Amino acid sequence: MDKIKGRPMSSTKTFPGKIIAKDNLWNHTFHFYFKAFNTFAIVSIVYYVGVTIIAQLPVVIMYGTLLADPSDYYPGSVLFLLMFLHVIYNIYLMLLVRCIDLNETIRYKDLFRTAIKKVPGVLALILLLALIYLTLSLLSGLSFSILMFPLVLTLSKSTYTAGAVVIGFVELILFLVAMTILLVHLSLSFPVVVLEETNAIHSIKRSWNLIRGGAWQVFGNGLVVCLIISLALIISRGLIAVSRHLIGEGTFTTFISLTSPFISTIVLPLISIILYKIYQWRNSEGTLSSNKIAR
Repeated sequence: MDKIKGRPMSSTKTFPGKIIAKDNLWNHTFHFYFKAFNTFAIVSIVYYVGVTIIAQLPVVIMYGTLLADPSDYYPGSVLFLLMFLHVIYNIYLMLLVRCIDLNETIRYKDLFRTAIKKVPGVLALILLLALIYLTLSLLSGLSFSILMFPLVLTLSKSTYTAGAVVIGFVELILFLVAMTILLVHLSLSFPVVVLEETNAIHSIKRSWNLIRGGAWQVFGNGLVVCLIISLALIISRGLIAVSRHLIGEGTFTTFISLTSPFISTIVLPLISIILYKIYQWRNSEGTLSSNKIAR
């Protein structure tokens, strides 16, 4: 088997003879997840233990004890390091999913090296996406101010209040629609920048082109992903709340607080798989369309 070297992925070479139907996306995803669950569990445990140690270490040094929620005591450098590790973890998961899907030998060190090389591109993508969403927010606020200006000149309090409510409601709806369109069409920019030899700007363009024609299906799958993440967070936070309510603060509650977030950690591979499968499906759709045009 070849080593993992972060080879560029193309729809014709990466998925030979494999067409992923949109109706089977979640069947493929869950089958893939449970088939490789042991591998995902090991990687998630290593990541979670490492992050927990890094998060608790400053607290132990300063206060000599473990805290159920040490986030309020993080130095800025520790917070930055945890965010950086989370980025690496998500890149690593995407590369691991590709490795398993292509039946390649898993070499964890090689995957880690490849993940590190992908970090600059992913960070550039995060900054670019943040700039896009910030620009959209600023434009929304600016348009609201422009529309409200004539109402201010009327000097009528009732007219101003009613107009502000109507305009604000319409602006909110339009903003949410525009934000949703962006989120859906740019949802594959992360797998693109990780799995292909490309930059942040091109990954955004390519994600938009891949999603074109399948936005509604991707939107529906995105809602399911949000539901899964929400359930994982509710369960992990719920365990902490129940422990505190029934037992109160103590060693056992601290233990639950330290271990229950692992539930959300073990769910992350599932998110990486569905993103990969959607990426795979949209590549397959593009290949089929190209073949039809060629004919």
